[in-house]
Amino acid sequence: MPPEAGENSRTRDPPSDPILSVYPVAVDDDDRYPTAVRFIGGASDRFANLVAMCQYIVTETPTETALRAWFATELGARESTFDKQVPFIEDLGLISHPESMGTISLTETGDRFLTALDEPGDREYDILFDALRRTVTGFDYLLARLEAGPIPLNQRDTILAEAYTDYQPADHVPIKHYTWLLAIGYIEKHDGAYELTSRGRRALARLQSSLDIVETEPTPPAGLYLVPVSDDWLTRFRQSVVHPHDLSQYETLPPELAGYEQVRIWGTTETDATKKQAAIDQLAAGDYLLFYHDGDFIAGGRIERAFESTQAGSLLWDEPRSRHCYTIEAYTTAVPTVEQVWEWLGYDGRPVVQGFTRVAAERVRTLREEQGPLSTVLLGREPTQRPLGGDEPPTPEAIDADAPKLTDENQQFIEQRRRVRDTAFRRDVRAAYGNRCAVCGRHRTTPDGTPEVEAAHIYPKGAGGRDVVPNGLALCKLHHWAFDSGWLSVSDDYDVLVTEAPDQPGYAEFSELAGTEIHLPDDESHHPAVEFLQKHRRLHGFDEK
Repeated sequence: MPPEAGENSRTRDPPSDPILSVYPVAVDDDDRYPTAVRFIGGASDRFANLVAMCQYIVTETPTETALRAWFATELGARESTFDKQVPFIEDLGLISHPESMGTISLTETGDRFLTALDEPGDREYDILFDALRRTVTGFDYLLARLEAGPIPLNQRDTILAEAYTDYQPADHVPIKHYTWLLAIGYIEKHDGAYELTSRGRRALARLQSSLDIVETEPTPPAGLYLVPVSDDWLTRFRQSVVHPHDLSQYETLPPELAGYEQVRIWGTTETDATKKQAAIDQLAAGDYLLFYHDGDFIAGGRIERAFESTQAGSLLWDEPRSRHCYTIEAYTTAVPTVEQVWEWLGYDGRPVVQGFTRVAAERVRTLREEQGPLSTVLLGREPTQRPLGGDEPPTPEAIDADAPKLTDENQQFIEQRRRVRDTAFRRDVRAAYGNRCAVCGRHRTTPDGTPEVEAAHIYPKGAGGRDVVPNGLALCKLHHWAFDSGWLSVSDDYDVLVTEAPDQPGYAEFSELAGTEIHLPDDESHHPAVEFLQKHRRLHGFDEK
């Protein structure tokens, strides 16, 4: 819970600052924290430390005792630091520690935060900033105040402190706001003052454009939309959703797109149909999307923000009727089949998405209760590798038209791995092998401590291999290449096998490894699975040699 104002409380007339009329800084009528709480590290390493903790939590799902031990060992923090700072991260909505469970896990927001790390753009910083501004008063004001001009370092405390209308923060307390903004790259120090960075300006533009749709009542649970993509619109889907739409090509942008350089974005047309219009009217940030084409779901994601703009529809798709637009985050092709979704939602009849559809809230609630968080259930599966072809120029047509079959000549496979799964696989495999190469045993890092070893799939993902540690080996770059190219394999007894090719450069070096035992993880459950080793040997013809 937010700390009490205590002896720092005060009541006074609000200062004559026009920014405060838009971004008030109050405490008595606001259940947010009056001031921010630190997290271990300064502006240069706080973000990295937070990421490391979230990655540990998603990997281990630790108890509080285990997380305390990790906090002390990895971050060098005292118990009292843990007691102050970790509850704040929980209040930010990144982690969850229900007493009934006994373990700590990431929330959907925390999962989105980690997922965004491997995606283009600044979404991970924006997710963290949104969590900060929802939890702590004053962040909105500071960003807008910095747009008006730099804040001298010797005035940083007083400028924010004087903005509070009913609270007097203790000396130097406001600096915690600035340190968080420095940590996420929204501000920087220059010539003795804080200045807004380009990332901070984009965040402020996003914030300002959403002011007219800010809800004053509790946000309802995220909804689920089923969005058909017609054959005629498939090329535009590829240009705007599969690949982020490049906005740098346009001289001017609608105000709703100000601050973006590239963005995944889609839209739909207004209609006289009551059901569809009701669905459009409910579009909101956080809602989930499943895109349907050619008889199955081909991709999914989450709405970052929704807005109405005929200018955007005209500019992006040459179709002003597609004015109900929404930007997309957490995009993935790792989505369940339409048959599976139909079963989960309790739909009767043939599994076909006939039009732009918002799934009834009762069905979505049942899906959550029976299957788990939507982020995991809908966006956390193996890529379906559905074809996304259609290179011919499209003709304008309603976005929710029925999707006809693709012709063979238009088919094109789009492979996009779920980045968060790749990240977890890479992290878990390297950790299992202690960041040492399984073949040569060497352990190298970059100057900043990043391990050199890579996580190699024993049986390739493209051939049906799985993202599990028993299907992985930690290998240095040389031996990863040698393993994937067929120079090396591993026997069922974990001995190195080498292809007989004495006339080829490199054979002399690799042949010295023949018969040596690979370095294995301490945990036997992480040892390479025989079934994957056998598949790798068959793939490269070792069983025939």
